[in-house]
Amino acid sequence: MEYKDKVQLDYHGFINGSSLVSLTSNDWGKWIQDQLNGRGITVSVSKGRSGEPPSFLFLDEIPNLKSSDRVKAYRGIEQCLDRAYKIRTNSSAESDWGDIPLDDLLFLVGGVEDKYEEINSEWNFRHQDTYFAERSDKITRFLDVIEARPDVEENDVYAGVLQALNGTKSKLPYEFWVKALGKSPRYAALCFGGASNNSPYDGINLLPYIDWSDEEVKCVMKGNLPLFYQDYHKDKDVMEAIERKKQELSKSVQSLFDEVKKDVLFMEENRENILDNN
Repeated sequence: MEYKDKVQLDYHGFINGSSLVSLTSNDWGKWIQDQLNGRGITVSVSKGRSGEPPSFLFLDEIPNLKSSDRVKAYRGIEQCLDRAYKIRTNSSAESDWGDIPLDDLLFLVGGVEDKYEEINSEWNFRHQDTYFAERSDKITRFLDVIEARPDVEENDVYAGVLQALNGTKSKLPYEFWVKALGKSPRYAALCFGGASNNSPYDGINLLPYIDWSDEEVKCVMKGNLPLFYQDYHKDKDVMEAIERKKQELSKSVQSLFDEVKKDVLFMEENRENILDNN
């Protein structure tokens, strides 16, 4: 009995989540490969999801399964990673796992362990598993068989690998992120985030390696720094470390850090009032 016979749709064409518990790891692997490569099951699309890549179907369903069923899905995803890597390594003529579906697979890996739920009266993503963080080599190996293409707006698989490592919260050596940043200044936010997952001090030490003269990089970093300050604004040692490190940067960049810190502290101090008004 194949996955197409097991996965049930309701009257409106949406997936019946309870039917997914019957899927084996091999079912998941086959379904994900088919769906991301333009085959699979035709389902209704939720409002606002039109035009989204196929991975969103699985990002909607897998995180809500119970733990044992999530693991079966993860193993199916792992099978896809293995197949994609084999194809890329052998320069196979197979049509599956070109740049677009492989980038979508990596996007799935980076987000599938996050569950959207209410936390402290706010709706946030909670990272609930470490399956792929414990198997980060399944992700990093792709860097040996693909080229960095930072000037490509979409489907830069190299960036997709770095994003997947960020999403899985994989802990990798500081030198890994320095090397990745050396491929292109456009990977600054991904490398800063990845190094910070390993240790806040690794993220801080990476800051002088970033090309702050690139306005696009500077803008992206300005959007990412608040997350760092939100996580560590109460940690005196980390805050002192980033204050020392920013002295190695230009005055304009130092001002950017000051502005971000000020905004985050204001938001944190007025969190309750802001939530009440919303």
